[in-house]
Amino acid sequence: MISPSKYGYESTVSRLESLLEQNEALSLFTKIKYSKNAEKASLELSEVRILIFGNPKQGALLMQSDQLSGVDLRHKMLVYKDKNKAKVIYSSINYLKSRYQFKAVKNLPEMKKYLKTIASKVLGRKS
Repeated sequence: MISPSKYGYESTVSRLESLLEQNEALSLFTKIKYSKNAEKASLELSEVRILIFGNPKQGALLMQSDQLSGVDLRHKMLVYKDKNKAKVIYSSINYLKSRYQFKAVKNLPEMKKYLKTIASKVLGRKS
């Protein structure tokens, strides 16, 4: 899912970080600034940052059904600049559903809802 932000790049990143840090149900595991990594390799890259986060309980429930889903768990949201506009991309829950053999998993709608809510708040939209 790719969506434009109504905020600038730095504001969008800050909004995402704040939302994740303030949400007690989620853990922010790491932040990667790809442009800084490219600079270390003497390469140039526009502003791109990924935040990796998740809800340990929700992830464990999915992995109980199909442990291979662990390769796609933690959630990731990538914030990047495209023609001076900030955009956010993340994988939808439908992607996970189509890729793994989840049996009797009831938490997918809840996960889909919280990802959509986070994205909406970060982008400055109503959820």
